[in-house]
Amino acid sequence: MISILSRFSSILLAKLDDSSCESTTSMLTEEIRNEMLECMFECLSSKADIQTNLWDKIFEAPCLQTLWYLRVDLMAFLSFHYGEKTARKLVAPITDRFHGVLKG
Repeated sequence: MISILSRFSSILLAKLDDSSCESTTSMLTEEIRNEMLECMFECLSSKADIQTNLWDKIFEAPCLQTLWYLRVDLMAFLSFHYGEKTARKLVAPITDRFHGVLKG
């Protein structure tokens, strides 16, 4: 009986931990998404004819892993507008936000 209760409590705690982790991940996803879009905003607002395909991809990204891969496109976009040195400075803090979160 004790082993059944122990197993049940372990399962219950794991479920609770997963839901809080999902909530934290969801909040982090939104924060990172906003940071990425903020980096692009100045370029997009200053030139009306700029392709907004990347904006849409970031805005609609369903998860952290998708945003992780979109960093490469963001870096290319920012490099084109600001130069590589400035782009790296803008993307570095975003990259740091992913450390310890994505499972490989």
